[in-house]
Amino acid sequence: MYKVILDTDIGDDIDDAFALGLLLKSNLVDLLAITTVFKNTTARAKQAKALVDIANKDIPVFVGEVYPLNGKITGFQMDQGDLATIIPCQYDSTMDNLKVNENAVDAIIRLAKENSGELIVIAIGAMTNVARAIQKDPSIAKDIKAIYQMGGWFTNFVPEWNIICDPEACDVVYKANIPVYATGLDVTLQCPLDGSLLDNLRKSDDAITKTIFVWLDRWFDYFHFEKSILHDPLCITSLLDENVLKFSPKYVKVVLEGEKRAAMLVSEVPQEGYNLINVATEVNKDLFFEIIGKNFA
Repeated sequence: MYKVILDTDIGDDIDDAFALGLLLKSNLVDLLAITTVFKNTTARAKQAKALVDIANKDIPVFVGEVYPLNGKITGFQMDQGDLATIIPCQYDSTMDNLKVNENAVDAIIRLAKENSGELIVIAIGAMTNVARAIQKDPSIAKDIKAIYQMGGWFTNFVPEWNIICDPEACDVVYKANIPVYATGLDVTLQCPLDGSLLDNLRKSDDAITKTIFVWLDRWFDYFHFEKSILHDPLCITSLLDENVLKFSPKYVKVVLEGEKRAAMLVSEVPQEGYNLINVATEVNKDLFFEIIGKNFA
């Protein structure tokens, strides 16, 4: 049984909701807590709590860091108003009175200590909460068993969104020498939710699936994307089934300045300033979509 914290920016892209749904359904996971990160983390926490309640689970949800380490929030083109308080597009008023907890950073530290050597952090948003926890108590680097990250693009020198949101935080985490398993756009872009799978899941009577599809349609209406890429669920399934992704060790450096800020420098051999992480290089798409189909049908 994996002891897990999910650190998420649920509410913008719909793939976070699918990722949380997978964890709520899995009998391989003891989901100890959910923490939210980036922009309106209170609204994000309440949305996560809504799905937890639908699953009839007793899992605490903690409000995390609003601002990245440098204090400057990156917004979407269509965002209006204060980026720190903007309501995520999937949120609705039924979530307003849901009770959530404060201080995700302290929760991460406490759970790392209570589950030393066993805790897995799944980070599917910016790395701000995890970085703040490491900065506040560097000793947790020895307590965390692994970090499963959705972020980066390791075969293309182009910034990816989760890294853009807080590249300094990602740099802090990579330097902490915690085993990192990074699922980047190299593999996730091969996994869209479309075609017959999308049509079949829309017909599901499962309560979690039906709720996610309500949120998916709000997301479609807001961003006008043609389809969802299942970035975050692919990260989750890499933990649940080791046959979904193949990981290879790479030496990686996060670019922190210039026009390529948040892109990844990658080397096959050690270099000064580079950190060793495990990067997803191959995906078994058939197995992945089979897992998605079985969990959300």
